[in-house]
Amino acid sequence: METNNIQIGVGAILDNNRLHIYDLNNDCIYEIMRRLSVRDVLELLGVFNERFDEIIKQRLALEKHFRYCLRDEYKYKYSHLLLIGKYLKSIYLSAGYSIRTEKILCLLYPLVQNPQFLTSLELHFIEFNIQYVKCINAAGECLEELNLDFCRLRDNMLVAILEKCRNLTKLSIIGNYDLSGTSLVNLNVKKLQALTLEENDRWFFNVEEFAKNNPHIKVTLFSQYRVTKTEFNNSFSYSCF
Repeated sequence: METNNIQIGVGAILDNNRLHIYDLNNDCIYEIMRRLSVRDVLELLGVFNERFDEIIKQRLALEKHFRYCLRDEYKYKYSHLLLIGKYLKSIYLSAGYSIRTEKILCLLYPLVQNPQFLTSLELHFIEFNIQYVKCINAAGECLEELNLDFCRLRDNMLVAILEKCRNLTKLSIIGNYDLSGTSLVNLNVKKLQALTLEENDRWFFNVEEFAKNNPHIKVTLFSQYRVTKTEFNNSFSYSCF
C-alpha cells in the first residue's frame, strides 16, 4: 500500500480508492494527536466521532502544565478548559490590571473546578477581589505551591486564602503593596518550606522573628521595589544584593 500521498487533517476525506482517516487504528490516531499542539487537538473535538473524541481526551491527559497570558489572541472555549483542568498539575496565568474580573475568571474558574492533580497555581498582575479568593479556594486543599505576585492583595483576602490552603509548601506574594503581613499568622507552617515576601510602607510583619521561630522555612525578603534581598535560613540571615 502506498502511503506517501496520504493527507491527514480536519475532515480529511480521500477518494474511495485510498485510505480514509477513519480506517486508522487507535494507536495510529493517538500518535497523530500526540504530535499536534493542545490548541489544534481541541479544535478536533466533535469533528469526527466518539472514538476520535476519546483518543483526543487521552492526548489531552498528557498536558500537565497550563501557561497563558490573557493578552493572547487565542480564546479557549469554556468546555475545553473544563476538560484540560482535569489533568493539570500547574496553572500559570498572567493578566493585567486593566483586564476585567469576568474575563479572567472565565478562564481560571473552569480550570480549578475538578483539580484531581493540581498542586501549583501562579497568578500575576491581577486586581484581586473576593471572587478570586473563592476561585482559588475551590482548589485550596490540593495546592502545594501558590504564587500571587503583583496581585494587589489585601490582608483580609490573604487570610481567607490561607485558611483554605493548608498544605502549602511554597508561597510567594511579592509586589503586593497593600499587605501589612499580619495575615501571615494564618500560615500552616508545618508543611511550609519556602516563603517569599516584599516589604512596603504598610508592612508590620516581623520576618526575622518568624524565621527564627521556623528554621525549617527558607524565607526570602525583598525590600520595597526589590532593591535588596535578604534570605533567612536556619535562624540566620544574609543579604544577597
